[in-house]
Amino acid sequence: MCILIRYFSNFLLLILCLQYICAEITGLEYYIGSDPGEGNGISLQVVEWQDGVALAQTLELATSSLAPGTYDLGVRAMNGDGVWSNTTIRRFTVYNPNFDEDKDGLNNFNEIILGTRIDHFDSDTDGYYDGLEFTMRSDPNSSVDIPKFNGIIEVSGSTLRFTFPSKYQAEYIIEKSKDLLIWEEDQRLIGDGNMMGESYQINFPKLFLRAVPE
Repeated sequence: MCILIRYFSNFLLLILCLQYICAEITGLEYYIGSDPGEGNGISLQVVEWQDGVALAQTLELATSSLAPGTYDLGVRAMNGDGVWSNTTIRRFTVYNPNFDEDKDGLNNFNEIILGTRIDHFDSDTDGYYDGLEFTMRSDPNSSVDIPKFNGIIEVSGSTLRFTFPSKYQAEYIIEKSKDLLIWEEDQRLIGDGNMMGESYQINFPKLFLRAVPE
């Protein structure tokens, strides 16, 4: 028995493919959570037979009534002699759509819509948080499409904030200059996969900043 489960924001799409050579299927059932026992599950209908393969109805299982957590989905079939098959079990997880499971800046609902991983902050393993890539308009599912390395400067009163998209565990040298001709190292930072930077007090007419990957 093969089971294909596709998880969407509020339901599971369950597709079953059952193969029995010796006996025709006369019963089919599933359950979620604890096993209620043979014959006590929720009935499914076999809709097609072809070359010894039975296809069950495609079923949408609403998950909106389930609390966040991990559940077992069990499916089994009964042959013409009234004998039940072994139960095939698949495990799935229901997430709170408003919670950011992996703390990457995208809530679980947006992760599902974008096709990114709910359980890992960097779906394409390119070193940048999924939320950062979404904000910077690069593809969080493609390791070759990374955020553009642009510095952002924000000024509030006499304070200047310099930030840039950083790659996880990469080293950066922050340099500053008063004339764009002579640059001096200010400090070194280790990237965390997100936006990072420093604040500076503006106490001279001009200040230029840049981040240089080491």
